[in-house]
Amino acid sequence: MVNIKSHVGFQSVFHSYQIVLCNVRFVIFTLGGILLLSVEFQRTNFIAIHLAQSFIHTKWLGISFDGVKMLSLLTSINTAIIVLFTAPISRWITNRNTKKIFVMGTTLFTLGYALQAYVNTLPLLIFSSFILSFGELMYVPTRQSKLADLMPENKRGAYLAFNGSILQLGKVIASSMLIGAPFLGSFGIATAIIFLGLGAIILTLWALRLIPDNQSNM
Repeated sequence: MVNIKSHVGFQSVFHSYQIVLCNVRFVIFTLGGILLLSVEFQRTNFIAIHLAQSFIHTKWLGISFDGVKMLSLLTSINTAIIVLFTAPISRWITNRNTKKIFVMGTTLFTLGYALQAYVNTLPLLIFSSFILSFGELMYVPTRQSKLADLMPENKRGAYLAFNGSILQLGKVIASSMLIGAPFLGSFGIATAIIFLGLGAIILTLWALRLIPDNQSNM
């Protein structure tokens, strides 16, 4: 009896995923999200190793920073900016062209992480954290609003489940880039991050172009 229920449950999930996969624009949009997450996951993959190995030890405000402490500082700056500026940035982007806001935000987000993968001095790293944090504040709400538009109301459970599971591929891509890191170096990884961000922009805008005019305000 248990096996029958499991089989039926698997069939139900498989059928739901089949329905989602038939929605081409949603799949393309999700692929863009995977690329964005692969950029973000560089913080705990290549960037963490890069800072641990090549960060120039320095003192700031009487505190000595090595690569590990620098990564913690960058994460703290990102968290603080997200907490303090979510409301004002949300008000600022209201009633603005969401396509432009998304592109601007994703560009800043990508450039910030590319800088962190390449530079090794405290001022530039802090600057990069500000860039990517404000970029995140700009692209996330615009992308989330369009994600909701792409999901039929009566099938949102299946779409959210698919979106959540497939986005884990971002971790796989970020981790796999470590294999090529010894050959590409920090400049090569930074360049790859830029291409990932560019790919995310192209895929997302492509998906949104497939939305009928009466469903899109972009």
